[in-house]
Amino acid sequence: MAGNWCAGFEPYPGVMAPTDETNIGCDPAAANDVLDGTLNPIRNIYYVPVVVADEIAGEDYAKVVEAADSGSDPGAAATIDFYRAWSTAARADDTLLIHLEAMTYDPDTESTPMFDPCAIMLAVELLNGCEDRLAIFDFDAVHFLEAGEGVDFPDSPRSAFSLHTGVDHELPEQCPALTNHTFEVDTTVEEELAVKIPLGFISSEAKASFYAEMALRMAGQTIALCEEDESSALSNHFTAAIVGICITVFVGLQIV
Repeated sequence: MAGNWCAGFEPYPGVMAPTDETNIGCDPAAANDVLDGTLNPIRNIYYVPVVVADEIAGEDYAKVVEAADSGSDPGAAATIDFYRAWSTAARADDTLLIHLEAMTYDPDTESTPMFDPCAIMLAVELLNGCEDRLAIFDFDAVHFLEAGEGVDFPDSPRSAFSLHTGVDHELPEQCPALTNHTFEVDTTVEEELAVKIPLGFISSEAKASFYAEMALRMAGQTIALCEEDESSALSNHFTAAIVGICITVFVGLQIV
């Protein structure tokens, strides 16, 4: 989960895209190494950008809270426990970067945007081969701006902005437009690999289904991936555990 190639939406409360993205911002040079064909032998690369992330709310979120408060699923309990503690701490300190996010979302009724779990859900979709809900696009190359590249912001995007080569796609609803920040492949030191990037969902129904399944997995419930797939139960327990661990670690790190 990393990057942000869409513009005209708010990936974080009060922040309009295009903007830099936190995971890439930690080390854009390392992120570019992942895309370098001379360093990375893997040729099937997917990036899940922030545009696909949204909160879980309503009946879907209530299932996670019920699993947490009833003690029926330890992963859900740990996740909600951390979320409530994170929210309390972040709301109490308006100097924190996450203060506005904590003030925007209520742990009693909704989650914060589910950034990292979207990447895990994509992996599940690719593995089970049952349903394609994400609108995935091919990019011949992408690059993350590093400190010292280009001219100073705002004449050039900040370090960690996501760049593309000027591709033209028919975009889904979630991505109003692609960022206008582009690059030429012959201007970087890397030999950029092609990547696949979901820029939204194929329909509103697909998005609702995606997040409903995410909530069920977080609540520890078994999902029927494919009727003909006899290994569904094992796969579901495995992926539910991953989603729970991912959210717990993510929120826990923010508390620290």
